[in-house]
Amino acid sequence: VANGLYAVASGIDTTASAPGAHASGIDTTASAPGVHAEGIDTTASDTAAHAEGIETTASAVAAHAEGGLTTASGDYSSATGYRAKAIHNGARVEADSQNADASSTTTDQFTGRFQNGFRFLGGNIQVTPSTPASATATGTAGQIAVDANYIYICTATDTWKRVAVSTW
Repeated sequence: VANGLYAVASGIDTTASAPGAHASGIDTTASAPGVHAEGIDTTASDTAAHAEGIETTASAVAAHAEGGLTTASGDYSSATGYRAKAIHNGARVEADSQNADASSTTTDQFTGRFQNGFRFLGGNIQVTPSTPASATATGTAGQIAVDANYIYICTATDTWKRVAVSTW
């Protein structure tokens, strides 16, 4: 069903109900201006949102959800992979194939979950200084923070260790 100006709906049980909305696939819904929903059981429901895959939802301004069981519900957020949840404005969440949610925890944050690690090719990795105030500061095992004098590693919940950085 297409009932908006320049709206397009194709497939089985698809609905494009706003100007410029596009719905394609099976049980897809595009219900705001300029949105795109494609796949199986996908929904794009705020201006310029994009949902693609299986059971994906993009429900905020310019949100992008792609993959399986993904949700982008913060304005300008992006969730890709399997069970990625970008629930804050400006958040980007990338998730692997594990059967567990990977969610943002604050605005303007990058969250990545990859069971076999990260691999960066070329360039440098930059870490913004945000260091713990004490060895018992709030933290989650695996967190790393850096400043001019130390590299901090959270080894258990609220347990930090640090290593001095020096020239050589």
